[in-house]
Amino acid sequence: MKEFIGYCFYPSYEPIQCIFILKGDGGDGKSKFSNFLKDLLGKESVSHIGLKDLASNKENNFKLSELFHKNLNISAELKDTPENLNTAILKQLSGNDSNNSSVKGQKDLDFISYAKLLIHTNELVTFRDTSKGWRRRIFIIDFHSISNFEKTIDWSKIEKEYGAFVYQCILLANEAIKRKALTSTDSILNNRNEWIHSNDPLQSFIDECCYE
Repeated sequence: MKEFIGYCFYPSYEPIQCIFILKGDGGDGKSKFSNFLKDLLGKESVSHIGLKDLASNKENNFKLSELFHKNLNISAELKDTPENLNTAILKQLSGNDSNNSSVKGQKDLDFISYAKLLIHTNELVTFRDTSKGWRRRIFIIDFHSISNFEKTIDWSKIEKEYGAFVYQCILLANEAIKRKALTSTDSILNNRNEWIHSNDPLQSFIDECCYE
């Protein structure tokens, strides 16, 4: 997670394409953490476009322009997206590709988005994409609340250490950029594989119809 935070300060998706998903029960502090990131990066550097708008198939998608010159976009709740998640646009936005966005009353805006995509959700949704380009982007992190958070964490002390924390995150991100990969823990890999597996129709058919 520190690598991802540091990578948010890097204005490019080259060489690492990634989409981070924080999955946990309601009330587990995902929104609190997102607000923490907004404070670290600066409110003017963070957008809040929901996936329903972000991955819209509409020809005139005005929302995409809100990603222009943003370092991070935070979307809440995968379950609010259409029945099947539109991964094509998400791959384009996280692929260092040129994007075209309608702007009301002005010419269309062509830009390369470097806003890192962070999604926090209680539930994962279905999609129809088994490509390697989608698989390698996904980082699903189990997010759980800290017991007695208010008594355990001294938030005023954390605020005083923002600068040192950001510096550490940037150093870690720099190392990740050099090796062209963010760290994937066993839990991240397991969560990714389970989600991909559950949305693979061929694999589902094999699981249901084939026996040893």
